[in-house]
Amino acid sequence: MPPNKGTVWEVTGRVLRSKELEAAFVQKLAPGLKRRFGENFDKISLYPVPILTRDIPGYRIFKHTDSLWKGITVQFYLPPDNSTPHIGTIFMRCFPTGENQEGADAILA
Repeated sequence: MPPNKGTVWEVTGRVLRSKELEAAFVQKLAPGLKRRFGENFDKISLYPVPILTRDIPGYRIFKHTDSLWKGITVQFYLPPDNSTPHIGTIFMRCFPTGENQEGADAILA
């Protein structure tokens, strides 16, 4: 990574690992976390793992559920322009019955 971009990502990493951002995510996602982890969901120890990756042609993630040990997954995609609004992420809902259902699409442009 060029040195001039490293500084930006160092600051970004600090923000993504901050307790303030963690608290904001937990507050926003509280209803779902409570359903998944129970009444004491706010006592679960969370730790952020920010990863910066480069977009490569042909990259694809197939339908899957997150690991049970993950509490919150957040993905930011930073396209170079608005030429690919049809590319995005489809969020799946997994119910206790084992049924999966497509949720909302996330437009990533």
